[in-house]
Amino acid sequence: MAKLRVPVLETFEFQKAILDKDLSTPPVAPVEGDRYIVSGVATGDFTGKEKNIAWYNGLIWKFDAPKKGMLLWVDDEGVFYFYNNVGVWQLLTEAMGLGDMLKS
Repeated sequence: MAKLRVPVLETFEFQKAILDKDLSTPPVAPVEGDRYIVSGVATGDFTGKEKNIAWYNGLIWKFDAPKKGMLLWVDDEGVFYFYNNVGVWQLLTEAMGLGDMLKS
């Protein structure tokens, strides 16, 4: 059975979890629905897509540009990241000023 994307749902800011935010090259054997934040100097299919959200549709990689205020859960770290007003993915606790308090 074919999987369909529902365009109306794409207008909401809810985002599915990200598997990893530190990949600069696509994984060798992606699974449909896998999502990553492209980092560093990207290569391969990720070239030129730094900071974007890469998601695999089962055939090719698609990319969503982050929007200011976007919040994403990153599975491999078990934390939320926030896309701030200067265009950087920032740990949510740091964005809230809680970084040092949580380290103690």
